[in-house]
Amino acid sequence: MERVCEGIESKDSAGQWGKATAREALKQVKAILPAMLVVMLFVGVKAVMAGNSDTQFQQIYETILSWAGGYLGKTIAVGMFITGMGVGLARQSLMSIVIGTGGALAVQYTPTIIDSIVTALM
Repeated sequence: MERVCEGIESKDSAGQWGKATAREALKQVKAILPAMLVVMLFVGVKAVMAGNSDTQFQQIYETILSWAGGYLGKTIAVGMFITGMGVGLARQSLMSIVIGTGGALAVQYTPTIIDSIVTALM
């Protein structure tokens, strides 16, 4: 645990700056933690209240969602898969194919996943 705190400096009882021990670093974190939690609570409450009643961005959201789930998203996904296949064959490595396939899956399924997460949180 001492190696974790090597870069942290603190004052000792004589007022001299020096390397902090793990116990001193833990005391500093414990002192700041309640204030951080209060700030996170207020920021989180404001974010939740700001996201569920306005319809300003609904049209653009639906447009981007339809693009990603429609032919544009399928074209990007197929392009990523083919690019991964080509790079994988050129480098003789399966990792490029895996990355291309993962990117294709992400393009195709991520909008649905994000939509379900946001809907569940509201």
